[in-house]
Amino acid sequence: MKKSLIAGLALSALVSTSAFAQCFGTSSYKTCYDSQSGNRYSISSFGNTTQIRGSNAGTGSTWSQTTQTFGNTTRSTGISADGGTWSTTRQDFGNGNYRINGFDSNGNSVNKSCFGGFCN
Repeated sequence: MKKSLIAGLALSALVSTSAFAQCFGTSSYKTCYDSQSGNRYSISSFGNTTQIRGSNAGTGSTWSQTTQTFGNTTRSTGISADGGTWSTTRQDFGNGNYRINGFDSNGNSVNKSCFGGFCN
């Protein structure tokens, strides 16, 4: 899996759990600043949709991600800091079993499956 896709898939988790981030706001909208990386971002959640928009004043980079969940399927799309677009769909089957399909910010196909503890 490409680095940009991994970053995109994990962005939501990293944003909310960064030990260096200071966030202010409500559960439906917050702004955060990560003093270690210099990243600033906003997170807005409504219904089944979460949007993250970020920037780094030091590098001038910006990025965004939109994630929507419908039942056991999660679709994420985004624009990476280098300007490439990416899109993934994750289908969860329970018990840690899932499939991810899509493309990374370089246009490469991404396919990952995990079943019975084995991933490819």
